[in-house]
Amino acid sequence: MSSIIINSTHITDSVNNSLFEIEFERSIDLTNKHISLTSASLYFSWRNITNFNNKFSYIWIDDIEYHVVLPIGFYEITDIVAYLQYKMGVNNHTMTNTETGSITYFIDLVVSNTLYSVDILTYPIPASLPSGFTSSIIFPSLAKNPILKIPSGMSEILGYNANFQTDATYEIKIYNSTKAPNVSPDLTVLVICDQVQNPFSNLGILYAISPSVSIGS
Repeated sequence: MSSIIINSTHITDSVNNSLFEIEFERSIDLTNKHISLTSASLYFSWRNITNFNNKFSYIWIDDIEYHVVLPIGFYEITDIVAYLQYKMGVNNHTMTNTETGSITYFIDLVVSNTLYSVDILTYPIPASLPSGFTSSIIFPSLAKNPILKIPSGMSEILGYNANFQTDATYEIKIYNSTKAPNVSPDLTVLVICDQVQNPFSNLGILYAISPSVSIGS
C-alpha cells in the first residue's frame, strides 16, 4: 500500500480553495488499483452569513425602517442578537437604568431548545421616559412596539417564512419559528474524488466531514 499526501500545494481552485489535483507520471500503471481515504482534516473556516443572508431591518416608533447588515462571517444566534442590539444602541433606540447602568433593548432573539425555535421578543415602548431611566429616544404620542422584519435569506437562519414581520401591538410579544432554524446551512463537507466508481452515486464521494469543533479550529 502506498500513501498519497494531499495538501494546500495541490489546490487548483483559487476561488473556493476546494479543488485539489494530483498529476501522476505517465509511467505509473494504475490498472486495477484502488484508492481509499485514510484520514482528512481541515479548519472549520466556512461562513454561515454571506451577502445572500446578512440583511434584516426593524421599523422604529418613528415609522422609519432601520437596516441591519451583518459583516460576513460565522454567527451564532447570540452573535446576531449582539450586533442587532449594538445597532440599536448606535441609533439611540435604548434606555439605560440610572442606578444599575443596565441597558433596555426593545427587540430580542432567544433560542428555545424545547421548541427548536429562535423566539423573537418585542417589548412595548412607553409614551414617555419612565422614572429612573435615561434615554435619547423621542417617545411617541401613542405607545407601541418596534417591528422586526426578516427577509429571505435571514429567514432561513432564524426559521421563519420569507418576509416575516412582527406587529406593533402594545404588549410583550413572543413569536416562535415557523420552521426549523438552519443556523449552519453548510454543515457538512463532502470529500469527492473523480476516480471513485460508486454504483449508487455519481458524485464520487469518499467521505463526509461534519465539524465537531468551534469555528476557526
